[in-house]
Amino acid sequence: MKNKLLPAAALGTAFVLVFSFLFFCGGMTAFEAAASAPSITLEKTSVQSGEEIVIRYSGTGSRDWIGIYPDGVAPGPTPSLRWCYAENGTGQVSLPAQSEVNANQPLSPGTYQIYLLQNDGYTILGRKDLTVSFDAAPYWPSISFSSGRTVRITPAEKYDASVSYELYLGTAAGKLQGYTSLGTATLKNNQYTYTLGTCTVIPAEATHLYAYIKAGNTETQYFASCKISDPSFYKTPSMGGRLYGFQIFTDIHINDSVPLHATHFELALRDVLRNAPDSKAIVTIGDNTDNGLEAQWKRLNEIRNSVLTDGTPAMYFAMGNHDRDYNGTYEAQVALFRNYTGMPGVYYTFEIEGNSFIVLGSERKGGFAYLSSTQLNWLKTQLEKASPDEPVFVFLHEPL
Repeated sequence: MKNKLLPAAALGTAFVLVFSFLFFCGGMTAFEAAASAPSITLEKTSVQSGEEIVIRYSGTGSRDWIGIYPDGVAPGPTPSLRWCYAENGTGQVSLPAQSEVNANQPLSPGTYQIYLLQNDGYTILGRKDLTVSFDAAPYWPSISFSSGRTVRITPAEKYDASVSYELYLGTAAGKLQGYTSLGTATLKNNQYTYTLGTCTVIPAEATHLYAYIKAGNTETQYFASCKISDPSFYKTPSMGGRLYGFQIFTDIHINDSVPLHATHFELALRDVLRNAPDSKAIVTIGDNTDNGLEAQWKRLNEIRNSVLTDGTPAMYFAMGNHDRDYNGTYEAQVALFRNYTGMPGVYYTFEIEGNSFIVLGSERKGGFAYLSSTQLNWLKTQLEKASPDEPVFVFLHEPL
């Protein structure tokens, strides 16, 4: 086919169209470029725990959003630690380095990712790494611990409710191995204090007290120590001979979708048989199942019966919110609980060697325990019946 020449008028029109196209494309500014290339930038890629994070963004619409995630956790089923909408498509926002899923505690020192995500979903439009660090200098502790049982901490410069001090016993060389924390000194009434209970057993080899700085829920490597000047008040009491033993399990969460939970339950039962063959009982403190489904109760019993073949040690169960709240009515869930555990109800009592064991349980759905006046009066009666010279063990899954 031969080439056709355009008439002069058509050629001029084509030139104007091409020129106009080039003119308007040449006039494309950063606003239009940003619309086709979403981005996210950080004013500072390293911040202190609790500090504001300044984020600049350019997205695709008003429902795009920004989320902070722990290092290596991709956006999706795991919730972000903190989030906000990227409003107006383009702009700037400040987010505190705190976790909404952890009661607004400061982010622990470490690495995080900040994502720009599209339209209320998880399509990633941009990502930046953020380092969170912790400056311990303002919180360096001075410890006061005399012949009383109250520990007082005075920070070098700053009092902050998000900072606390984890207390340990030790020697001049460091913390005692094999011992857990004594407790946490938190800020109350502009003081960091912690009072040891009178029943606290402190080993004679402990000569020093250590206070480790905690940023949010994370214990840092920063600490101070003091010598215990008067060890006489904490002499280890004579414990006498061992009377009997029992084990406590909690949050077993049997669910076939997570087979590791069933494996752990079976191994724990076998550990009891191996390490405590004379155990008087195993008490579970709720969340025996993950969703309260009958199949999960059946699976729990299969494992229990396959390991505790002669029914010993006896098992006693408390009911947790996962056993109760996620499948059917409260009454139906209690029926499943009673049927598969053999317990008389959500609250009951039993005895071991003459000592009272009291199991309590919520009488309605919800994250907290609801105890009726009937149950509370029953509890009062059980406590009054118990000897003041003997221990009483009380079990409940949820906080009151």
